[in-house]
Amino acid sequence: MKAADWIVDFLISRSVTDAFGLPGAVILDLLYAMDRRKPELTPHLSYHEQGAAFAACGYAQATGKLGVAYATRGPGMTNMLTAIADAYYDSIPVMFFTAHNSREKMPEMRVENNQEIDTVAIVSNVTKYAARIDEASELQREIQKAYAAATTGRKGPVFLDIASSVLRQEISVNATHVQEKSPPSDIGMIADDVAAKVREAARPMILIGNGVRQSEAVLTVRELAEKAGIPVLSSRAAHDVLPGSPMYYGFIGSHGTRYGNFILSKADLILALGNRMAFPQDSKSFRPVVEKAATIRVDIDGSEFLRKIPGSICYKADLQMLLPELLKKDLFYSNKVHWIEVCETLKQSLNQWDKTPIIAALMHIVRAAEKENVFVCDVGNHSFWVTNACVYSNAQNRVLYSNSFGTLGSALPKALGAYYGTGRPVICFSGDQGFQMNIQEVQAISQCRLPVTIVVINNFASAMIREREEKQYPYFVHTTKKSGYEVPDLQALASAYRLEYRCVEDLGKFLDEDFAIGMNPCLVDLRADGAEALCPNLPQGRICQNLAPSIPEELYQRLENLR
Repeated sequence: MKAADWIVDFLISRSVTDAFGLPGAVILDLLYAMDRRKPELTPHLSYHEQGAAFAACGYAQATGKLGVAYATRGPGMTNMLTAIADAYYDSIPVMFFTAHNSREKMPEMRVENNQEIDTVAIVSNVTKYAARIDEASELQREIQKAYAAATTGRKGPVFLDIASSVLRQEISVNATHVQEKSPPSDIGMIADDVAAKVREAARPMILIGNGVRQSEAVLTVRELAEKAGIPVLSSRAAHDVLPGSPMYYGFIGSHGTRYGNFILSKADLILALGNRMAFPQDSKSFRPVVEKAATIRVDIDGSEFLRKIPGSICYKADLQMLLPELLKKDLFYSNKVHWIEVCETLKQSLNQWDKTPIIAALMHIVRAAEKENVFVCDVGNHSFWVTNACVYSNAQNRVLYSNSFGTLGSALPKALGAYYGTGRPVICFSGDQGFQMNIQEVQAISQCRLPVTIVVINNFASAMIREREEKQYPYFVHTTKKSGYEVPDLQALASAYRLEYRCVEDLGKFLDEDFAIGMNPCLVDLRADGAEALCPNLPQGRICQNLAPSIPEELYQRLENLR
């Protein structure tokens, strides 16, 4: 068996169905090996290596399976780098392939062979595992090691740079080694400790992060919260983990739901599950919360505990193993009925406060979707509006973001991967600036007639940075039309790419119109008020529940005094 064919067999045996990339001379043997195995594993043409790499990220995020992207050497590989970093920051399991056809460069020489570059050195700080493979005897072992690294523990990207000559060689197939998890001996002790702290609390709450999904613990954390009657808050990235649960009370943060931040401020026990608690350590907004509340942190990655939280108890554990043990424990706390009443009062009092016209318009789109549809969101003010629209609509949809790395332009190619991974129509929310950064991938959507609806929240400005400029400088640079930023004719672009086009200029009127998610690629030009600021927001120095714009003082004090 040729080495390239063995790689494809390996990927298929791990349930990989799709891969993304561009042809290049050194990688052709792997591409053709994939092409021979369609439809078991189908390679999809992207129009930029960054787009291919982001498509693999979207595939992995939407399915939970390993994503796969490939690129040629040199600039093909470096074009993938931003998406590799995005996968690393957001713990996305993706295997990135490239190839080479010369020996390693002598370190004394700047350029020894054109296009050849020290790939492993470049990616080593943003991958869980990276290796250069020069001998066929190394191939199977290295790919097995890379797969285990990508898919176990805290998941993440891996990178393999394979000699093109190796891809063509005949190899003998060795039995693959499957790394199995063995439960740590102290899981029972951790569960006992957590249960005891819950029983002692008067106002416990669970704070979930994306680690809950990474550990495939979504159902068990839901069961835990509802069985114990413990309110759940989330990071913005995890707002779609428990939609519809009566115990879910929104996401927290500087642009979080008002009632979520209020509930956080009143908790006397925070059980953080797979949540990094990544607020600045000197934050005047969130540090007072953890200084007065007991905090238990559970994470599969012990390095997260280097971020010190005052008085916190830290446990390194896999939630998939811990939560079933915790469900066996007595989790009764005596103040449960009253605490839930307080949370409900906060939610009902503040639920309508921040539904601005643009959020209402996005809610109209969100509610038109089927719960199986995947949402993909780019970076910018609009991403917070989309999050709020989903939470206020109680949307059941999976929402993909670029969370920690915050990569502008990632949504459109991720939408491709999300579609191929799920087979369901996708709604891609992007700002007018982010839409242009990987616009070439519209061609991939168009030529394959994929059911991707691209909603461009178009405020004719680089609004998030413009707000920063407005606070710090006396004039704008490259963020408004007058200062050098301009949006192309989106209707003309839709025509060029053979997309259906719909322009929404009157947001109020739009709420009375039908909106349907179609099966043909479509571009929705959703015109937003260019002057609309991102809200709610938490001005620097304010306590976490005192978001701006401020609510009436009488209402604030009444809610503040709830105990």
